[in-house]
Amino acid sequence: MEEITTKSISALLTDAMRIKNMSVEKLSQVTGISDRFLGLLLEERFNKLPSTPYVRGYVLKIGEVLSIDGNELWEIIKSHHTQTVAKSGEKDILPKNRFKVEALNIKIIIGGVIGIIFFIFLLFRIPALLGKPKFELYDIQDGMKVTTSTLSIRGTINPSDELFINDEQIVANEKGDFEKTIELTPDFNTLHFTVKGLLGKELQETKQIFYEAPKVEAKKKVNESSTEPINIE
Repeated sequence: MEEITTKSISALLTDAMRIKNMSVEKLSQVTGISDRFLGLLLEERFNKLPSTPYVRGYVLKIGEVLSIDGNELWEIIKSHHTQTVAKSGEKDILPKNRFKVEALNIKIIIGGVIGIIFFIFLLFRIPALLGKPKFELYDIQDGMKVTTSTLSIRGTINPSDELFINDEQIVANEKGDFEKTIELTPDFNTLHFTVKGLLGKELQETKQIFYEAPKVEAKKKVNESSTEPINIE
Protein backbone atom coordinates (compact mmCIF):
# COMPACT_ATOMS: atom_id res chain seq x y z
CA MET A 1 0.00 0.00 0.00
CA GLU A 2 2.89 2.36 0.77
CA GLU A 3 4.45 1.85 -2.67
CA ILE A 4 1.24 2.57 -4.52
CA THR A 5 0.41 5.65 -2.48
CA THR A 6 3.76 7.28 -3.26
CA LYS A 7 2.66 7.89 -6.83
CA SER A 8 -0.17 9.96 -8.20
CA ILE A 9 -3.16 8.34 -9.88
CA SER A 10 -1.94 9.67 -13.20
CA ALA A 11 1.52 8.17 -12.74
CA LEU A 12 0.14 4.83 -11.56
CA LEU A 13 -2.18 4.51 -14.54
CA THR A 14 0.45 5.68 -17.02
CA ASP A 15 3.02 3.15 -15.72
CA ALA A 16 0.49 0.31 -15.76
CA MET A 17 -0.59 1.18 -19.31
CA ARG A 18 3.03 1.26 -20.45
CA ILE A 19 3.70 -2.16 -18.92
CA LYS A 20 0.63 -3.57 -20.67
CA ASN A 21 1.59 -1.73 -23.87
CA MET A 22 -1.89 -0.25 -23.93
CA SER A 23 -2.93 3.13 -25.32
CA VAL A 24 -5.92 5.15 -24.16
CA GLU A 25 -7.86 4.02 -27.22
CA LYS A 26 -7.07 0.36 -26.56
CA LEU A 27 -7.93 0.67 -22.87
CA SER A 28 -11.21 2.30 -23.86
CA GLN A 29 -12.03 -0.60 -26.17
CA VAL A 30 -11.23 -3.23 -23.54
CA THR A 31 -13.00 -1.57 -20.60
CA GLY A 32 -15.88 0.05 -22.48
CA ILE A 33 -15.08 3.35 -20.75
CA SER A 34 -15.14 6.44 -22.92
CA ASP A 35 -11.67 7.63 -23.90
CA ARG A 36 -12.76 11.10 -22.76
CA PHE A 37 -13.33 9.83 -19.22
CA LEU A 38 -10.03 7.95 -19.30
CA GLY A 39 -8.30 11.16 -20.32
CA LEU A 40 -9.90 13.00 -17.40
CA LEU A 41 -8.71 10.27 -15.01
CA LEU A 42 -5.16 10.52 -16.34
CA GLU A 43 -5.30 14.29 -15.93
CA GLU A 44 -6.86 13.84 -12.46
CA ARG A 45 -9.70 16.18 -13.37
CA PHE A 46 -12.17 14.34 -11.18
CA ASN A 47 -14.57 17.25 -11.03
CA LYS A 48 -15.36 16.67 -14.72
CA LEU A 49 -16.17 12.99 -14.22
CA PRO A 50 -19.56 11.48 -13.32
CA SER A 51 -20.52 11.00 -9.69
CA THR A 52 -18.71 8.81 -7.16
CA PRO A 53 -20.33 5.40 -7.86
CA TYR A 54 -19.41 5.57 -11.53
CA VAL A 55 -15.85 6.77 -10.94
CA ARG A 56 -15.32 3.89 -8.52
CA GLY A 57 -16.68 1.48 -11.13
CA TYR A 58 -14.28 2.90 -13.72
CA VAL A 59 -11.31 2.54 -11.38
CA LEU A 60 -12.13 -1.06 -10.47
CA LYS A 61 -12.54 -1.99 -14.13
CA ILE A 62 -9.29 -0.29 -15.11
CA GLY A 63 -7.46 -2.00 -12.24
CA GLU A 64 -8.75 -5.38 -13.41
CA VAL A 65 -7.54 -4.80 -16.98
CA LEU A 66 -4.16 -3.31 -15.99
CA SER A 67 -3.52 -5.90 -13.24
CA ILE A 68 -3.37 -3.36 -10.42
CA ASP A 69 -5.45 -3.15 -7.27
CA GLY A 70 -8.50 -1.09 -8.18
CA ASN A 71 -9.61 -0.83 -4.55
CA GLU A 72 -6.29 0.74 -3.56
CA LEU A 73 -6.59 3.18 -6.46
CA TRP A 74 -10.02 4.13 -5.25
CA GLU A 75 -8.77 4.64 -1.70
CA ILE A 76 -6.11 7.03 -3.00
CA ILE A 77 -8.74 8.99 -4.91
CA LYS A 78 -10.97 9.18 -1.84
CA SER A 79 -8.06 10.27 0.35
CA HIS A 80 -6.60 12.94 -1.91
CA HIS A 81 -9.47 14.03 -4.14
CA THR A 82 -12.58 13.81 -1.99
CA GLN A 83 -13.54 17.39 -2.65
CA THR A 84 -13.20 17.15 -6.43
CA VAL A 85 -15.08 13.90 -7.03
CA ALA A 86 -18.76 14.63 -7.67
CA LYS A 87 -21.22 13.24 -5.16
CA SER A 88 -24.04 11.00 -6.32
CA GLY A 89 -27.50 12.48 -6.62
CA GLU A 90 -31.03 11.70 -7.73
CA LYS A 91 -30.43 12.84 -11.31
CA ASP A 92 -27.27 10.82 -11.88
CA ILE A 93 -27.35 8.68 -15.00
CA LEU A 94 -24.83 6.12 -16.16
CA PRO A 95 -22.66 7.51 -18.99
CA LYS A 96 -23.38 5.92 -22.33
CA ASN A 97 -21.06 3.24 -23.61
CA ARG A 98 -20.12 4.30 -27.13
CA PHE A 99 -19.34 0.72 -28.10
CA LYS A 100 -22.87 -0.35 -27.26
CA VAL A 101 -24.13 2.47 -29.44
CA GLU A 102 -21.91 1.27 -32.28
CA ALA A 103 -23.17 -2.29 -31.81
CA LEU A 104 -26.73 -0.98 -31.96
CA ASN A 105 -25.95 0.93 -35.14
CA ILE A 106 -24.53 -2.24 -36.72
CA LYS A 107 -27.74 -4.10 -35.89
CA ILE A 108 -29.77 -1.30 -37.46
CA ILE A 109 -27.61 -1.42 -40.60
CA ILE A 110 -27.91 -5.21 -40.86
CA GLY A 111 -31.66 -4.98 -40.37
CA GLY A 112 -31.86 -2.31 -43.07
CA VAL A 113 -29.86 -4.42 -45.53
CA ILE A 114 -32.10 -7.43 -44.87
CA GLY A 115 -35.15 -5.23 -45.37
CA ILE A 116 -33.82 -3.94 -48.71
CA ILE A 117 -33.07 -7.48 -49.92
CA PHE A 118 -36.56 -8.59 -48.92
CA PHE A 119 -38.08 -5.60 -50.71
CA ILE A 120 -36.15 -6.38 -53.90
CA PHE A 121 -37.25 -10.01 -53.65
CA LEU A 122 -40.88 -8.96 -53.36
CA LEU A 123 -40.45 -6.52 -56.22
CA PHE A 124 -39.45 -9.33 -58.54
CA ARG A 125 -41.98 -11.78 -57.11
CA ILE A 126 -45.05 -9.51 -57.19
CA PRO A 127 -45.79 -10.21 -60.88
CA ALA A 128 -45.68 -13.94 -60.16
CA LEU A 129 -47.81 -13.57 -57.03
CA LEU A 130 -50.43 -11.13 -58.28
CA GLY A 131 -50.23 -11.36 -62.05
CA LYS A 132 -51.47 -13.92 -64.53
CA PRO A 133 -49.74 -17.32 -64.24
CA LYS A 134 -46.98 -17.84 -66.78
CA PHE A 135 -47.59 -20.56 -69.37
CA GLU A 136 -45.71 -21.23 -72.59
CA LEU A 137 -45.84 -24.24 -74.90
CA TYR A 138 -43.11 -25.23 -77.33
CA ASP A 139 -43.98 -26.51 -80.82
CA ILE A 140 -47.66 -27.06 -79.98
CA GLN A 141 -50.33 -25.20 -81.93
CA ASP A 142 -54.08 -25.46 -81.81
CA GLY A 143 -55.41 -27.59 -84.68
CA MET A 144 -52.02 -28.95 -85.68
CA LYS A 145 -51.87 -32.29 -87.47
CA VAL A 146 -49.44 -35.04 -86.56
CA THR A 147 -48.77 -38.46 -88.03
CA THR A 148 -47.30 -40.18 -84.98
CA SER A 149 -49.28 -41.76 -82.16
CA THR A 150 -47.24 -40.07 -79.42
CA LEU A 151 -46.85 -36.37 -78.76
CA SER A 152 -44.16 -34.72 -76.62
CA ILE A 153 -45.52 -31.69 -74.80
CA ARG A 154 -42.85 -29.26 -73.60
CA GLY A 155 -43.11 -25.81 -72.09
CA THR A 156 -42.47 -23.61 -69.07
CA ILE A 157 -44.39 -22.16 -66.12
CA ASN A 158 -43.45 -20.28 -62.96
CA PRO A 159 -41.61 -22.75 -60.71
CA SER A 160 -44.03 -22.02 -57.86
CA ASP A 161 -47.16 -22.69 -59.95
CA GLU A 162 -48.97 -25.98 -60.58
CA LEU A 163 -49.71 -27.43 -64.02
CA PHE A 164 -52.43 -29.90 -64.98
CA ILE A 165 -52.92 -31.51 -68.39
CA ASN A 166 -56.34 -33.14 -68.70
CA ASP A 167 -56.58 -33.12 -64.86
CA GLU A 168 -53.21 -34.88 -64.48
CA GLN A 169 -50.68 -32.86 -62.51
CA ILE A 170 -47.35 -32.34 -64.25
CA VAL A 171 -44.33 -31.53 -62.09
CA ALA A 172 -41.97 -28.89 -63.48
CA ASN A 173 -38.29 -28.64 -62.58
CA GLU A 174 -36.74 -25.87 -60.48
CA LYS A 175 -36.63 -23.58 -63.52
CA GLY A 176 -40.28 -24.18 -64.36
CA ASP A 177 -39.61 -26.36 -67.43
CA PHE A 178 -41.82 -29.38 -67.99
CA GLU A 179 -42.17 -32.23 -70.49
CA LYS A 180 -44.85 -34.88 -70.91
CA THR A 181 -45.36 -37.53 -73.59
CA ILE A 182 -48.95 -38.59 -74.28
CA GLU A 183 -50.60 -41.21 -76.46
CA LEU A 184 -52.93 -39.95 -79.19
CA THR A 185 -55.99 -41.57 -80.66
CA PRO A 186 -56.92 -41.22 -84.33
CA ASP A 187 -58.67 -37.99 -85.33
CA PHE A 188 -58.96 -35.05 -82.88
CA ASN A 189 -57.42 -35.13 -79.39
CA THR A 190 -58.32 -32.45 -76.86
CA LEU A 191 -55.61 -31.21 -74.49
CA HIS A 192 -56.86 -29.08 -71.61
CA PHE A 193 -54.15 -27.12 -69.73
CA THR A 194 -54.70 -25.55 -66.30
CA VAL A 195 -52.05 -23.49 -64.48
CA LYS A 196 -52.72 -22.55 -60.84
CA GLY A 197 -50.81 -19.66 -59.25
CA LEU A 198 -49.80 -19.23 -55.60
CA LEU A 199 -52.70 -16.93 -54.74
CA GLY A 200 -55.33 -19.02 -56.49
CA LYS A 201 -55.22 -17.35 -59.91
CA GLU A 202 -55.76 -19.78 -62.78
CA LEU A 203 -54.97 -19.85 -66.46
CA GLN A 204 -56.70 -22.30 -68.78
CA GLU A 205 -55.99 -23.17 -72.39
CA THR A 206 -57.30 -25.84 -74.71
CA LYS A 207 -55.52 -27.26 -77.75
CA GLN A 208 -56.88 -29.59 -80.44
CA ILE A 209 -54.40 -32.00 -81.97
CA PHE A 210 -55.38 -34.03 -85.03
CA TYR A 211 -53.73 -37.42 -85.31
CA GLU A 212 -53.83 -38.80 -88.84
CA ALA A 213 -53.25 -42.48 -88.38
CA PRO A 214 -51.46 -44.28 -91.25
CA LYS A 215 -53.66 -46.50 -93.44
CA VAL A 216 -52.97 -50.18 -93.02
CA GLU A 217 -53.25 -52.14 -96.27
CA ALA A 218 -54.65 -55.59 -95.86
CA LYS A 219 -52.35 -58.21 -97.11
CA LYS A 220 -53.98 -60.95 -99.09
CA LYS A 221 -52.79 -64.40 -98.50
CA VAL A 222 -52.25 -66.40 -101.63
CA ASN A 223 -53.12 -70.03 -101.16
CA GLU A 224 -50.98 -72.10 -103.41
CA SER A 225 -52.47 -75.43 -104.30
CA SER A 226 -50.10 -78.19 -105.22
CA THR A 227 -51.22 -81.02 -107.53
CA GLU A 228 -49.73 -84.44 -107.34
CA PRO A 229 -49.33 -86.45 -110.56
CA ILE A 230 -51.82 -89.27 -110.91
CA ASN A 231 -50.42 -92.52 -112.13
CA ILE A 232 -52.82 -94.44 -114.36
CA GLU A 233 -51.97 -98.01 -114.82
